[in-house]
Amino acid sequence: MDLLGLVAVWAAVYLTHLGTRELRLEEPHRVEPALAMVESGDWAVPLGGGEPYYRKPPFFNWLIAASFQVTGRRNELTARLPSAVMMLLLALTVYGTSRSWLGRRGAFGAALLGLTASAMIDKGRLAEIDATYAALTGMACAVWLAGWARRRLSAGRWATIGVLLGLGLLTKGLPHLGFFLALMLLCLGPAEAAREAVRLRFWVGAVCALLPAGLWLGLTRHTLVEAHSVWIEQMAGRFP
Repeated sequence: MDLLGLVAVWAAVYLTHLGTRELRLEEPHRVEPALAMVESGDWAVPLGGGEPYYRKPPFFNWLIAASFQVTGRRNELTARLPSAVMMLLLALTVYGTSRSWLGRRGAFGAALLGLTASAMIDKGRLAEIDATYAALTGMACAVWLAGWARRRLSAGRWATIGVLLGLGLLTKGLPHLGFFLALMLLCLGPAEAAREAVRLRFWVGAVCALLPAGLWLGLTRHTLVEAHSVWIEQMAGRFP
């Protein structure tokens, strides 16, 4: 019943009138590369205005393109659907991973709180990167917290965390890694965090975190010089 309740709340909050507004804010910049992927069949190199578009990594573009392909429709609803679905996945992950240490009611409350937070609702109803980025980061944190609370930070758990963080890296870049490491430091303390960082299981997670971006960079190596110049320019703008 808890799961049905979460799905019902999600459907009411995130799907109602999801496609009625025209694309706005940064949505056109996310949809254009996805349309180009579907039309050209080249999902490796995102295109904007017919030119390689590297201002953001491609994972969210892939999600929109996949939504277009699966539904057979290209409109505001299907463009925004991936963001909404990621919010549901985050809520289900929080519920599933926290039951063992928060209890059923606590887990349901935590999932419901995240699902109905105003910032989540705002971003989860847009075809923009932020909802997916927050969901992937949140899922990684939820999986880690469950392992920490039960003292079961296994290599398999770290691999799962790494994949989620790696997909986040392919969504918006590096900032979420700092947030995750801060959570780890806060929960473990400096000494235990340092010990965890030299264990093999941690490095299993680190490799898994780098793998998605590494595979994509391997596919786009012929255009990496242009990509590097864009990334360096963006980093310089963030850290003057």
